[in-house]
Amino acid sequence: MSRVRGDARFPRRTPRFPDHTFDETHRLTIGDRAVDLERLGPCHTAGDLVAHVPDAGVVFAGDMLFIGTTPILWHGPLENWIAALDRLLAWDADVYVPGHGPLCGTDQIRDLRAYWIWLRDAGRAHYDRGTETREAARELVRSNEFAQWNHWSSPERIVLSLSTLFDQWHGNPPGPPVVTRRARAFADAETLLREGVF
Repeated sequence: MSRVRGDARFPRRTPRFPDHTFDETHRLTIGDRAVDLERLGPCHTAGDLVAHVPDAGVVFAGDMLFIGTTPILWHGPLENWIAALDRLLAWDADVYVPGHGPLCGTDQIRDLRAYWIWLRDAGRAHYDRGTETREAARELVRSNEFAQWNHWSSPERIVLSLSTLFDQWHGNPPGPPVVTRRARAFADAETLLREGVF
């Protein structure tokens, strides 16, 4: 779990609650600059939100973007995340600020989108055959198709996303993983790391 969270530090105090909320979109004016907020989730988590600064050509994408590192689908559904990436691409911004990884452009977003489509389709084939999530992850990371993403950090996270996908394909509604499913997913990721699969 420590490796999955990277260098992130958890706050020592309870964060302040917002003074203002909105459902889908909201425009802020800060000085002479417009900042468009848009809720694109649930994807990674239930509250995925991006901030677009049109006149600066910048999008603060938060956890919609994992660049150079393997993303985690905790909440879903995955189709929301793919649609969110399409929305980011439609803005065609000069710079995207991800929640994980370095600044990027549209090429890296297309790469992330391609990863999610591959994982959805390849994972579904394993699910339909009755493969367990850990074995599916093991086989997928050893496949030729995964080679284009094997340089991303934390490839063991694939089993965390498969856990969410398999759970939803079982007919469970999208939502954050219960403690037992999350613990099993982390244990599976640790097993794959110990086996040297990556």
